[in-house]
Amino acid sequence: MLLLWGFFARGYLMEAKKRFTEQWQAIVAGLNKRHDLMPNLVETVRMYTNNQEEILGELIKVRQRTMRLPRLDAEKIEWEHKLSQLVNRLIDFGRTMQDLSMDTNFLELRKEIADLEEIVANNTEHYNEMVRAYNELIVEIWMKPWVKILGYKPKNIFEMEK
Repeated sequence: MLLLWGFFARGYLMEAKKRFTEQWQAIVAGLNKRHDLMPNLVETVRMYTNNQEEILGELIKVRQRTMRLPRLDAEKIEWEHKLSQLVNRLIDFGRTMQDLSMDTNFLELRKEIADLEEIVANNTEHYNEMVRAYNELIVEIWMKPWVKILGYKPKNIFEMEK
């Protein structure tokens, strides 16, 4: 009976970890697509204005820093939030400039970024559900021995800002 318990407990833990890891990869793919759009957004805005160099430079630095952080932790979440804030500031600025707000490239980029953020938000919601289930599983008394033996630790929730 003990052997059977160990087999199923280990299987539950491995499956729970696999599910949220796969969902995290979907989030990373969406974030990477958003990162890939940033140079186009920067160049489009630069064509219409020179007075936003501070925001553009900061956006480039934050994007580079964010792209170098592959694993989910508090630092990655913080940098993704910073990037979202800068992108939103830049898009809001673009809406106030008449020439830029009518540029088809800017409009397409704005729509693509909004669509990607919606996809990432949906993936994030699923990821968070899976992480909550995993975190609840590892604190259950019948799982404690395996959690301790295999070194499973609680995972962070990832929240996207809009």
